[in-house]
Amino acid sequence: MKRTIIVVGIIIVLIGLAGVPSSVSTFAQQQNVTHQRNAASLQEEPGTLSGFVRDPLMNPIIGATVRVSYHETYQESYSDASGFYHITNIPLCNCSKIATCLKQGYNTASVSLPIWETTIYDFVLTSKGQWFYVGGAGPNNYTKIQDAIDNTSDGDTVYVFPGSYREHLVINTSIQLQGANPLSTIVDGQNASNDIITCVGTDVFIGGFTIFNCSMGSSVLRFNHTRNCTLYGTKIHTGEYGVTIQNGQNINIVNNTFPKTPSTKTGYVAIRLLDCVYCTISQNNISSWVGGILLSYAYLRITKNTITNTQRGITDMMNALPGVNMYFIIDENHLSDNNVAVFLAGSQDYSITRNEITNSSTAGLSLAEEVFSGVNPKNVTIKNNLITDSTQGIIIEYSINVSVEGNLLHRNTRGLSFHICSFTSVKRNTFQQNELTATYQWSVYPFSALSDKIPRFDENFWDKSQKTPYPIIGTWSFLRYPIFFKFPWVTYDQHPASEPYLNGGYNENTI
Repeated sequence: MKRTIIVVGIIIVLIGLAGVPSSVSTFAQQQNVTHQRNAASLQEEPGTLSGFVRDPLMNPIIGATVRVSYHETYQESYSDASGFYHITNIPLCNCSKIATCLKQGYNTASVSLPIWETTIYDFVLTSKGQWFYVGGAGPNNYTKIQDAIDNTSDGDTVYVFPGSYREHLVINTSIQLQGANPLSTIVDGQNASNDIITCVGTDVFIGGFTIFNCSMGSSVLRFNHTRNCTLYGTKIHTGEYGVTIQNGQNINIVNNTFPKTPSTKTGYVAIRLLDCVYCTISQNNISSWVGGILLSYAYLRITKNTITNTQRGITDMMNALPGVNMYFIIDENHLSDNNVAVFLAGSQDYSITRNEITNSSTAGLSLAEEVFSGVNPKNVTIKNNLITDSTQGIIIEYSINVSVEGNLLHRNTRGLSFHICSFTSVKRNTFQQNELTATYQWSVYPFSALSDKIPRFDENFWDKSQKTPYPIIGTWSFLRYPIFFKFPWVTYDQHPASEPYLNGGYNENTI
């Protein structure tokens, strides 16, 4: 008799849940507009702009930012060692766009021009201030970098000839600190117990160096309470932290190398951001640090980086800044041979798109509740990523309003799993050769409509063409943290795809 009462009670609870209204439904619908807008802004377009950035004597200018602005957004790139830049994904339309070239220490140049499939334009930048030289054979050259910095004013340039400089530097003016070559222009911190370079000046450019050798507990380079600074084309190693950005705004870390430490010391985190906004981490190569990029209360874009052989490639520890409405984007990165490629805890309002994640020993992408604060990940778009040959492809736990769309999950031990989430959707993904394709768990408590708790699967490809709705097996429990009992549950992809999708340029023939 008792068993009959229990079964009837469970049925009543489930029927009641299906009819419980949820105030979060409207919230999820409103937030989906944001996801659609963010996803649309990341679609590839055919327009390009390329050319060279030079000074009046036709010498190349390295690390200049070239930005094309249009429709309240922009695309940008940086000039390389030859001064060449190349910007892609610019939408074609019958209107002119503003192209701007800027670099610290130079006057900004702008031009209005139409952008077509292949548009070429060269920029010439003029220097703002004086030039100071360190090393080399000039009669008035400085022998120490700090001595030259101490004599600069805003807009000046300090050019450092090849050599080894055993110094610790403080930059407090708006200058350009340019090394001759990162292979031969070396700043050695001599294993001292403080940061090697500390930048507190605004509008600073640093590039063309190897900077290394500080003690554990210090940073090779620290941007502290500053804005509008760029680190470009520099090699950094042998320190607990490579680059630390603390209370920074519009800091750009571009085209740098963070290699494996050649000594017995292991670098802890290559790039660390604390309380930062409007920052860009782009085109860096990070290998064999414990952590690649670590974020705490930071809003930024992480794009086109290569991160290998770390415990965690990208880690975000709750990026929700009170009262701040900004963006967080992880886009077009290559992450391989990491323990966890991307780990995000309690983060909100961001897009994870077009990344290539391979050979993750624990997980390719993991979203989880922030343990100490209990903040849940919310409003997340995971779109057009390749995740392959990993123990777990995507793990999403205790998250709200997550969209998983257009991804290719291939040869993972487990492709996709949800644990106690709400308002999640899985649409138009390709699942191929995973040992376990997809699973989920939902709980009766906390109370809300049953339809809000179970992931919505639609139009996915499941290893082969399906003629009927495809079943996805999950479990349910009474509590979020079940101690003893879990019960089976089945939901369906009502419209499974008949063939694999092309996912961000990936398909079964490219892996």
